[in-house]
Amino acid sequence: MNKKTFDQQIKNQAEKDLQDFGYSLNGKLYTLYFTKEVFNSYKEELKKIPLNGKHQNAYEAYEDGEGGELTEKYDSKYKCLLPPKMASVASSSRFIVEAILKAERSSLSKLFGLKADYRLQAEYPLPFQRGGISPQLDAYLTDGSKEIFIEAKCHEIFTSYSLNFRLSYARHFEEYVKDFKRPPLNKEGEFQLPKTLLGFKEEEKIRFDAKQAIAHLLGVRKREGKDSTLLFLFYKPCEDEIYKTLESQIHSFITSSFIQQLISSHLKVLFAYEEAQKMEGLTESNYRLFEQYIPLK
Repeated sequence: MNKKTFDQQIKNQAEKDLQDFGYSLNGKLYTLYFTKEVFNSYKEELKKIPLNGKHQNAYEAYEDGEGGELTEKYDSKYKCLLPPKMASVASSSRFIVEAILKAERSSLSKLFGLKADYRLQAEYPLPFQRGGISPQLDAYLTDGSKEIFIEAKCHEIFTSYSLNFRLSYARHFEEYVKDFKRPPLNKEGEFQLPKTLLGFKEEEKIRFDAKQAIAHLLGVRKREGKDSTLLFLFYKPCEDEIYKTLESQIHSFITSSFIQQLISSHLKVLFAYEEAQKMEGLTESNYRLFEQYIPLK
């Protein structure tokens, strides 16, 4: 399976009419996206999903976010205008909307051990250094004493990720990782971590966005100590060999000495699937934990 066939699988299982698919833009039809009309209706739905915090509803969060989820955007690589990201059938933001933002509050409260009146936010910024764009988590839940940070992934697992970091990251690695020595900078002013440092094999393609995960780990570390959980939630609509690869790489990542030194003592890190034919509210029945790291107190 590849990214295109994965998206097609989601489309086939979405329980929608065929006429709901096909985003037309500049004479091209994007068949793995919803139509403009269907997507416009979806944006109206987002306005009815209440949030607590800076944004009053989900639409405001995505309109104000850094991801360009709701609008057509020019892509410099392909030199053309592309449909809104969330119009894709396999959008990770659409996944977080269905799995978390639209989920029954009682289900999430029970699943995560939160009080019933927990607060919910989307596109939650988690800065850990000055300058640049702060990493954003897809969702944030808190009841005052416990907090859950969620990063969602869908077809991103079919991407191959690099381990190139800006120079500013070296300061954090030197602070937390014993005997860290920064590799030389490339012509773009970045350095590349050896794959083996994070438990990966040098020859393998990395299917897990380890660089982004590290940014989130650093972001949580900069906060005051709380009962905190960072959940990486993956959508699994079907069985495929790529999930075995993903699980193996995540196990290597989270058990590596480098990563364990970056994790703060108050943070639990979880990796789980929503296993469902179509994107839906997360519950105990469709949630499957496959990896976790709980630091010793």
